[in-house]
Amino acid sequence: MSFRAKHPDDLREKLQRKSEERDDKYTFEALSHEIGEVVTDLAGCRVVVYTVPDEERVSALVRRIFTLPDRVDAKPPPIRRPSGYQATHTLVLAPEVHDDTSIHGTICEVQVATVAAHLFNELEHDITYKKLGHLATPAEQRLLSSVERACKLADHLVEQLLDERARGKAHLTGIADAAELRLALERATARPLNGDFARLFTMLVLRGSKKAMGCSAACSWGSWSAPCSVALPAMLVGCSPSRMIAHRGNGEPMMADSCDG
Repeated sequence: MSFRAKHPDDLREKLQRKSEERDDKYTFEALSHEIGEVVTDLAGCRVVVYTVPDEERVSALVRRIFTLPDRVDAKPPPIRRPSGYQATHTLVLAPEVHDDTSIHGTICEVQVATVAAHLFNELEHDITYKKLGHLATPAEQRLLSSVERACKLADHLVEQLLDERARGKAHLTGIADAAELRLALERATARPLNGDFARLFTMLVLRGSKKAMGCSAACSWGSWSAPCSVALPAMLVGCSPSRMIAHRGNGEPMMADSCDG
C-alpha cells in the first residue's frame, strides 16, 4: 500500500489540461469555493493486491469500513479504460478521529489494483496520460500494447496459480476455526460473505465426527442442520461456486454460498 498528497506541479498540470479540455466541472468558481470537492485526488492511497477477485473484495471492504461522501461518483464500478488502465476507485472521507482537525471531511481517493495492473497503469500514466518528455512514438505505443497484453495474461495466470495453491492446501491442512472457514468460503465464492460462521464451523466439525463414525444421517447444531453429504473440502477442491444450503431445523434455508458438490 502507498499514499501521497498531490504535488503542486501535478495539480497545476491537471488544472491546465482540464481547462484546455473545457471540462465544465473545473470552473474557477467551483475551484475557488472548495478545490477538494472538484479535484478529488488531492490525497490518494493505492492498494496493490494479487488478483482481480482480491481487488473486488478489498474495494468492498474499503466501502464498508470508511465513510463515503454524499456524491454519485463516490463508488463507481471498476474502471476498465480502452487505454488499458484497470483499477477500482473509491472516494472516502478522512476519519474525524484524526488529530488534525483541518483535514476532517477531506476527500481521499483510494485505488485498488492488481500487481500486474499497477505495473501497466504506472507506465501508461507516464507515457500517454502525462506525456512526459515527448509524445509516445509508434514503437513505444506498440511496446506498451505488448506490456498491456502481458499484464492481462499475468492477472489470469496469478489467479489460476493461487486457486491451485488453495486446492492443494485444502488436501494438506484443515480449517482451524470460524475465521479460516470464512476466508475459505469467500475465496471459493470470490465475494464477501455474512453469516454465523462460528455455528457453521461447529456444525461441520460435528458432521466430520459423525462421518468418521459411519453416520449418514443429518448433522445438527441447535437450530442448524445439514446433510452429511455436504462436505466443506469439496468446495475447496475444484468445484464451481454455487449454492450449499444450511437449513434451520424446520427446513427453512438459513445460509447459502458454496458449491455444487
